[in-house]
Amino acid sequence: MWWSPSTLEQVGRLDFEAVDPARFRRWPVVREAALRGGAAPAVMNAANEVAVAAFLEGQIAFTEIARLVAEVTESFQLPDQVGWNSCVSPMAGRVQATRG
Repeated sequence: MWWSPSTLEQVGRLDFEAVDPARFRRWPVVREAALRGGAAPAVMNAANEVAVAAFLEGQIAFTEIARLVAEVTESFQLPDQVGWNSCVSPMAGRVQATRG
């Protein structure tokens, strides 16, 4: 293993800095999903999983992943019943449109 597990006592301290939105342009989407709560973070994660799978299968370009995830996350409206299809179906449509 190229690294070994550490404890906080061994590390000593951790420093966190503010996220640079110029460098991480989709950060506002992530933050908004977290602030919305509920199913929004799970929808964002599911959209990312589907987009990455589409990229790995050669269906979309790598540069499309963040845009697709943002579109799905921003357009998500909580349905009366939440299930896998309500989270993934919107993503499948966007992947199809991208391949178009």
